[in-house]
Amino acid sequence: MEKVLVGVRVSSKKPKVQTRGLLVDFDGTLVDSVAPLKRLFLNFLAAQGLKGGADEFDRLNGMAIREVLPLLREKYALPWSDEELWLRYRDHIHQIYCNEVKPFAGAREFLEGAAQRGLRVAIVTSSMAEFVKSFLVKYDLDRLVDCVITSERVVRSKPDPAIYQLAVAELGFLPSEFIAIEDSVSGLKSALAAGVPTLALLRERMTLNLPSGVMATVTTFEEVLEFSQRR
Repeated sequence: MEKVLVGVRVSSKKPKVQTRGLLVDFDGTLVDSVAPLKRLFLNFLAAQGLKGGADEFDRLNGMAIREVLPLLREKYALPWSDEELWLRYRDHIHQIYCNEVKPFAGAREFLEGAAQRGLRVAIVTSSMAEFVKSFLVKYDLDRLVDCVITSERVVRSKPDPAIYQLAVAELGFLPSEFIAIEDSVSGLKSALAAGVPTLALLRERMTLNLPSGVMATVTTFEEVLEFSQRR
């Protein structure tokens, strides 16, 4: 429907926005790491004679581990400094990424499809650069990614918007010209607060209490690429 104001014809349809880049979360979105990381969380606390809960892990999922560990130290009165706790936990994370974590099926094809469509790609993650970059090289995915934005580069990671704001600035487009793909509440809130149109990638049997503003939920990489072309 069109409206006419003072002799000027104004369309009520919103102009189509061209998607120029994808901002892709790492853990749980591009790589299948959430289950082993949750197991590490529960086992680490159990080794101290403490009982953690899967729901607690889910609430913290998406935040930087360097921000999570001080919360655990305070809550459970763990006997180490923040740095000692990080060094203990880091070794376990390193082993998980080396031995257990794999890209999700279709991850390579997804990144190749983005490149074929002329889309820039940034990995935007609360994980650590040492884990992410070595993983991408190991699976020959680094050549398909334009930049990697990790938690070390911001003061506060997800759900704070700073990490997405940095990704937008690094690739040089408007926030509205990107699509963010996230699987956690913290990640979704971070992208939305940065003004980036955001998809929730919910795999089989996943449920999330989605924050207001999420464009849509998708279940496959193919749907993400289709959405980027029809927005």
